[in-house]
Amino acid sequence: MLSAVPADVPADVTPPAMFLVIEDSPMYRELLTHWIEHLGFAVLACATLREGVVHLATHPEIAGVVLDLRLPDTLDTEAITRGTQAAPLVPVAVLTGSERPGIASTVIDLGAKLFLHKNTATQETLEALITALLASR
Repeated sequence: MLSAVPADVPADVTPPAMFLVIEDSPMYRELLTHWIEHLGFAVLACATLREGVVHLATHPEIAGVVLDLRLPDTLDTEAITRGTQAAPLVPVAVLTGSERPGIASTVIDLGAKLFLHKNTATQETLEALITALLASR
């Protein structure tokens, strides 16, 4: 059972903290948005990195980003490099379906704070991801 607010949220982050979901799949975008809202947080969601960068520039209250690695307006790992450059103080978690060997360590080396494969994404793993993302600020 999910609590209204994850247990280890830092004291300086009080809901409704805002998260940005950048995911081109409408199904995953809606699911992630629903799960994060269920945790008591506000969510901005978009389908391209270009839209995400605009949100990061216009919403300084964004506490974290859940970023799909493969987006229609990026190539390879460009999403993580451009995403972290747009808001270097906002922690980014990469959520991807990529099966490429070494992808987790690659995105961490490029600036992501966390990595989650889409095949392992559940409400429980997303709650842990959000908690860890907030703690990494």
